[in-house]
Amino acid sequence: MHELWFRATDKMFLWQQLTDPQADYSRFIRLDMVGAKNVPDVIKDHTRMMEIIDAKDESAIEPLLTHHLYGGVRRLGGKIFSEEYSMYFQEAVL
Repeated sequence: MHELWFRATDKMFLWQQLTDPQADYSRFIRLDMVGAKNVPDVIKDHTRMMEIIDAKDESAIEPLLTHHLYGGVRRLGGKIFSEEYSMYFQEAVL
């Protein structure tokens, strides 16, 4: 669905940047799917997005997209630096 959205909005360059291999982001997504069991939440968001698009309800799309895009942070945010997940992420060296 994400690729279709970027294609429809003529933002394929941005899509390519987001999908280039990024180890930490890939780990985060997998941990969100497995650890937070996000699949039902994501399917619900996508279903609601399609309903909003079909209804042409412009005022409803931005709040839902914000909710969706920050879903992983909502579900895992407090756990990222916990002992349980810290082994999956490397601290950035500046």
